[in-house]
Parts: sequence; structure tokens; C-alpha cells
Amino acid sequence: MGVNGNTPLPELPAEITEHIEAKAWQLVNKYGFTVSDWEDITQDLTMKVLRRRVMAPPGHEGDIKLLVRLVRNAVSGLLRPRKAAARDWRRNGGSLERWKKDEKGRWVCLEDTVVDGRRVDDRVKKAKDFHLDLEAAVAALPERLAVIYRLRLAGHSVQEVAGIMGRDRSSIYDALQDIKRRFIAAGLKKYFTE
Repeated sequence: MGVNGNTPLPELPAEITEHIEAKAWQLVNKYGFTVSDWEDITQDLTMKVLRRRVMAPPGHEGDIKLLVRLVRNAVSGLLRPRKAAARDWRRNGGSLERWKKDEKGRWVCLEDTVVDGRRVDDRVKKAKDFHLDLEAAVAALPERLAVIYRLRLAGHSVQEVAGIMGRDRSSIYDALQDIKRRFIAAGLKKYFTE
């Protein structure tokens, strides 16, 4: 069977078939797809690529780069409705292209006030709070620990800091642990990753 029922569809190269299968496996357990959907995803991607391949310029039907691009486009076409369905309408009060007045009474596009789902003002305030907390914690450090902290902050490795300070690496590691303990005691625990 062909695209219009007349022309038979040519087969895809083996590497493109493998690429489609790999992409289908990547989609499993994401965007609501399950393992049982894998075969359907593979078939859907293959059919989309075959249909679009017929429209390729003459002589380019077997071009691997073109086929990989067609697979990528087919995947994004498959995900677009899934992502749209996954958006939570309760968090989205409407289009981000709406205009509204900000705190100072100026008209701004709603899109300009949101970054990563949080308000820009909130992120700026949290960053300022962090820097103030950090400055206070660094100011409370003994001079030796403050120097080690500033050297590490400047990008020096532990070995380089040890050489600059005239100490061995284990004492620098101990000092870094002491700095971490002092920062946690100062209420900065939320900024540390475990």
C-alpha cells in the first residue's frame, strides 16, 4: 500500500529503522507512554517518516541526514499534543501574551514576569537573600577559613589551595568541612546539595 493507495512506499535503511526504534524506547515512560506503546510509537514514527520521505527532493530520498531530521520532526510532532495535554490549566491562568499592570502601574507582558514557572521578582529576591546570608556567614568565618573559601570560590583546586596555604590536602578538606558546618549552623543548609 502506498501513500495515496497507488505508490508503494520504499523501505527505510536499517540504520534509520534502528534509530526510530531507539527513539521509541527513549519515549517509553515519558509523556505518558508505556512499554506496551513501544510498538505503536515505532509504527507511527516509521509511517510519518515514510510519508514525508516521498516529498523529499529527487535523489535525496535515501539521504541519512534528511531521514534523521524527519525522525526528529516526527518525534516532536508526536510529543506536541502530549505536552499540551500535560499542561496544568490551573497553573496557567491563560495566555502568557496577555498584558497586565505591574506593581509600579506599568503595562508589561505576562510572559516577561515569569521565569521557569516562578515570578522573576521572587527569584531576584531569593538571590539577594542568599547573597546577604552568604556574606554574613563568610564574614563570621575565621581569617584562615575565609581565605580557603575565597580561593575555592575563585576556582582553585584543593591541591592548589593546599600549595598556596602551605598545608596538606587533608587539612584543606577538613577546613572545607568546617566551613560547611559553619554555613549550615548559619542557616544556609538549603543551599547545600547532599
